[in-house]
This record gives sequence, structure tokens and C-alpha cells, in this order.
Amino acid sequence: MVLNNGNEAATGVYGAGQIFLLHDDTDAKQKRAVDVFEKNWQPLLARLRSEGPGQSMQPPRQGQPLDEGGPEAEGRLITEQERQWILSGQRTVLVVAAVRYEDSNGEYELQFCRFLRNPAGTLQNWNVSSWHDGLVKIKSK
Repeated sequence: MVLNNGNEAATGVYGAGQIFLLHDDTDAKQKRAVDVFEKNWQPLLARLRSEGPGQSMQPPRQGQPLDEGGPEAEGRLITEQERQWILSGQRTVLVVAAVRYEDSNGEYELQFCRFLRNPAGTLQNWNVSSWHDGLVKIKSK
């Protein structure tokens, strides 16, 4: 995913995500999780904007790891029971997130929903799938 459509650094970068553990990955359960996130996203975005200017983000340099400089995890860690459920395929991990930013071409919102499941019960056979990804242009400059 690219977080910059213009020729200059993206500014006013605000983002949030939420992780869900689903008993199954039916479209109805995924849609419910997305609805929960979307209900909370606009008020959270307003609060983040009220707390000050967002981050800025340069386009990645050649060979730069995409996760350089970002947090690896924050918030509640999974329990040992949840870990076992994930590894045994009894739970699917669903990540829903959005990032709002501006660049030299306008204001955008990057939205994504990814799920991760382990059907074989080992750490070697993970399936990562995209359920909903999108880049929405909010306004032009």
C-alpha cells in the first residue's frame, strides 16, 4: 500500500486500526466488525485532529523497509488462550484500519481490512487475505 499519491511528503497523517478475533470469517461477521470500526473512526479522527497537526510521511526511499519507524504493536496483547485458538484455526484475526492524509494532489483516506487464519495449525502455512481495501479521494487541491 502506498501512502502518498503526490510528489511531496504526505502531511496531516492520522490513522487508527482495530483487531478482531472472529469465530468464523463469514462475510456477515467481517461486515459487522467493519461497521464497528467505521462507527468509531470519524469521532476518533475528529479527536486526533483536535489534538494537533498530524504526522508527516515521506515517500519510502529505495530499499527502505515499509515498517521502518512505526510501532510494531500497541494496545492489549492476546492471551495465551487466544493465541492457541488462532494457531489451531479456531479464530480468525481480522484487522480493520484507516489512514487519512493530505499530499500535493489532495486529501485521501486509505481503508483496509485484512484477515489472517491458520488452517494447518502450524506457523508455516498462514493465509493472509484482503477482504476490503480502498483508497478514497476526499478532496482535490
